Formats: sequence, C-alpha cells, structure tokens
Amino acid sequence: MQPALLPSGLQDLLPPDAAREQRMITELLACFAANGYQQVTPPLVEFEETLLGGKGAAYAPQTFRVPDPLSQKMMGLRADITTQIARIAATLLAKAPKPLRLSYAGRVLRTLPQGLSPERQLVQSGLEVIGVDAPAALSEVLLVSIEALGRVGSTQIVADLTLAGLLDELLVDVTFESDEARAHVIAAVKRKDPAALPETLPVKDTILALLSLPLEAAATLKALHGLALPARVKGWLAQLAEVHATLQREAPQVRLTIDPLESHGFEYQEGLCFSLFDGAHGREVGRGGRYVIQDGLIACGATLYVRALLECGYLPVTQERRLLLAPGTTEQEARRLREQGYVTLRALGKDWQEEARTLGCTHVWEGGSLREL
Repeated sequence: MQPALLPSGLQDLLPPDAAREQRMITELLACFAANGYQQVTPPLVEFEETLLGGKGAAYAPQTFRVPDPLSQKMMGLRADITTQIARIAATLLAKAPKPLRLSYAGRVLRTLPQGLSPERQLVQSGLEVIGVDAPAALSEVLLVSIEALGRVGSTQIVADLTLAGLLDELLVDVTFESDEARAHVIAAVKRKDPAALPETLPVKDTILALLSLPLEAAATLKALHGLALPARVKGWLAQLAEVHATLQREAPQVRLTIDPLESHGFEYQEGLCFSLFDGAHGREVGRGGRYVIQDGLIACGATLYVRALLECGYLPVTQERRLLLAPGTTEQEARRLREQGYVTLRALGKDWQEEARTLGCTHVWEGGSLREL
C-alpha cells in the first residue's frame, strides 16, 4: 500500500502493488527461460556516451541526464532496455554462439509520456533473438510473447503487424523542396490524412493504396503483393507473409491485423514489427520487431508492458499467509513454517498480538501451535 503522505510526484515512483508486480515479472521471465532465453541485467544508469551510442541515440530526447560527481561526466537514466541489450550483444557477447537468446526485466524512466498513458516510469520485460535475420526468429519472438501473456492471464490477444521504415523506403528517391515539405508528407501519412498529400508527390498513388488496405489480414497481404514496392520492402513483405502463416497455424486464437504504414513507437526498428493488444481491455501490452544492431548483426525482440498488464487486472495475488512468530519461537520452527509457505514476521513489540493485527498477519505461531486470526 502506498503511504498517503507522499507528495504526488513521489507517489508516481511507487509500483501500484509491489507483490503483484514482482510476481508478474517472475512469471514472464520464467516463461522466457523455459524457451531457452538467458536473463541479463543492464545497469539503470550509464555514462551518456555509452547509453546513447548506437541504437540508444533514438532515445536521446527521452533520457534524463545527471552529472557524475566523481568524473564530472554526464550520465543518463535509461529510457529503454532493448538498446542496452543490443550494445551488450555487439560488445561483451560479440563472440557468443548465435543465435543468441536473451531476456530482461527492469525499470525505465522517460522525460515525456508516450501515447495516452501519463506515466514516465515504466516496467519492461522482454526477450531478444540476436544474430539471425529470418521469419522463424520473428515468429518465435511473437509465439513466446503470446505464451508469456497467456501465462499471466492475457489470452485475448490482437497482433497488429507493420513494416517499419516502409514510408522512408518509398520516399528515398523523392526530391523535396525543403525538409519541411518532406516532414509534411510524413505527418500526413502518420495521421492517415490522404487529402493532405501533395498532388505532385510521385508515390502518392502507392501511399493512397497503402492507406486504403482492407482490415482483414489475409486480404491485406494479397493487396500488398499487388503493389509496386521497393525491392527491400518486398523482402520484408516475404517475411510478413511467412510470419502471418505461422501465427495462423500455431496461434489461431490470436486475431491478426496488418497496418504496413504504422510507425509510431518504432524508433530504431526496420522491417517486420508488431504491436500486441489485450483485446479484453483495449490496452497495448507489448511491441517489438526486427532491427539492425550493426552491419551483419540483425536482431528481433519484444518488450511486454508489466504496468499495463497489472492495470488490466491480470495475475491477481492470492492472499499471503503472513504469520507472526510469538516471543520464544526458535529459528528451527520459523524455518519449517517458511518451508510450508508462510511469510514469517518475528514479534518485536510489547503487545505482539496487536502487532499481528497491525501488520496484516493471517496467523500467529505461539507455543508450538498455529492460530488463525
């Protein structure tokens, strides 16, 4: 329970229910481990040049910075864990056998909220497959994510597939009068406003076709194959088709949608990406996809949003059996009770029976016998 007297700014730093949060993380990591993923724990704070190097540069605007009193260098509080995993894979684990399967869980802090949520401190848990560029890797990440979500209670999943970087590929050979003109086109596509597109835009017909694709995933795929798309995008489209087929076969309970121009939130990914929504509550509970760590090193992964899952009400905590140990209880007795699943608290006050009620204990151990409160 959060202390009522904390200032509102500090209340935001406390988890809504620490026990539920920790249990959620434990369940997700256990699912990843059962699928062969090894957990890594990157630091929360790093030197700025390290944290924001490589893919980390995408989160520079979202990063809080603090001076290091020893070195006088600037340090950053991480805004994302995946970019740290990418750096670890390219440096410390560069010679590790590939494909490399890694998992993680931890907090991130951002200068600005994303989407409709006002929160800036988030809890992420996720998995990454590093060192292979194949539809099978993307399918695995999606299937393990779906399994993990189901393990904590989120079973009505909607997977929205997209091709991050598609618009950039379409515009790569287009000459604009200014950076503002290019930004205008990108903004119009992001808000799905075809009327705002210039009549002289060479790829306008292709963009209009992409904005008017059918909602049903199989029909969308068929329509995409009929469009004139850049060669690189056709490679992504082939991966999309294979992943779509795998999900239909292996996870038929998941509703699939395809929105190839969706790019919000995919700061460093390119190619096949996805967002995962909880259909029962209409909440985004994860996202991920393909990204390039460096030349020759490709990865894909997913981040699941622990706080969103908790707010959906998943993984309800069964009441802990909290047991107050009366004065005189031996350590041997206490250890045996913990082995039976009790959370034991030793009596420290003079009125230990009142102490048991105050601390929310469900039982008292006194004189070798158990008494329920």
